[in-house]
Amino acid sequence: MTMNNLIPSFTFRVQVADSLTVKALADPALKARYAELGATPWPTSPTEIKAFRDSEEVRLLPIMKAAGIKPE
Repeated sequence: MTMNNLIPSFTFRVQVADSLTVKALADPALKARYAELGATPWPTSPTEIKAFRDSEEVRLLPIMKAAGIKPE
């Protein structure tokens, strides 16, 4: 099996995991439990989380460079 054959399967699995996660995080009991633990559920799609990560990298990279921190 080549990488090209694996990618659609992996993408499908990510989509299924994402939809199940969003559904679970909509459950009032789970929201309440997260609140008890001091956490806030933040259901996002893979595209949304990538956009957030990219924006955070743009925001934080100059600070990291100024502090001499090298990303790993």
